[in-house]
Amino acid sequence: MAYDANHESVGFIGYFAKNNSYEITTLYVLSEYHGRGIGTKLMKTSLQAILGFNINANFCLWVLEDNAPAIPFYKKFGFVCNGEKSEEYYKDMQIVDIKMIRKISDLPS
Repeated sequence: MAYDANHESVGFIGYFAKNNSYEITTLYVLSEYHGRGIGTKLMKTSLQAILGFNINANFCLWVLEDNAPAIPFYKKFGFVCNGEKSEEYYKDMQIVDIKMIRKISDLPS
């Protein structure tokens, strides 16, 4: 969780583990707090925490294919598209997610 100076929640990250793989399921920051480094801090802190108890961790996440700001953000942390896609329909609208992965050898020091 990320909090502002008044201890109000402004963002969070969520993930789950299966063996040596960790899937980041959610990364959210209130829009009025975008551009302040909160998402970066949440991502760095989470990746470091996971590696602290599992040095052999691999990471993945799914992101909307048309989420132009998010894809470069994740690439900044070593995530790359692996070619997998997931398609679903919601209220007659097609939603396409792409899978991004980050292997142990991709982790920056």
